[in-house]
Amino acid sequence: MRRILVSAKVSTENLVFLWGFGETSANDLKHRLKGYHVLFSEEFELRLVDNTCAVVVFFRPGAAEELLREIGSGSASAENMASEGLKAAGFEAYKKVCRLGLWDADLADSLESVLAEPTSDHAAAPAEGMKNELILVT
Repeated sequence: MRRILVSAKVSTENLVFLWGFGETSANDLKHRLKGYHVLFSEEFELRLVDNTCAVVVFFRPGAAEELLREIGSGSASAENMASEGLKAAGFEAYKKVCRLGLWDADLADSLESVLAEPTSDHAAAPAEGMKNELILVT
């Protein structure tokens, strides 16, 4: 089967990094997520970054922030995700991993290290002046 590559601009504010899902395919993980939270019933894209971490792209503005806020507040659906071992972080956490050069481990381990720091706000909006768009190739 031949894949057609399509690119689209995606705001970094619409990205969520997920890990803790074990070995699975992107399609299987996407299907599992639909049972965890109502936001996953909306249109979203999912790509495995490595064997330990996936990036979710929400197409509705604000959906990623809403999910991260609910996870932070410990809502029932977030508790359901956590009970399955799933963890999540926004683009700010990923940006910090890049800035600190934490590439000796899997991305999930690097994100865990960044989230363990008590003073960081990883769901914050991108810094002023930073271009907050990525090109997503599907």
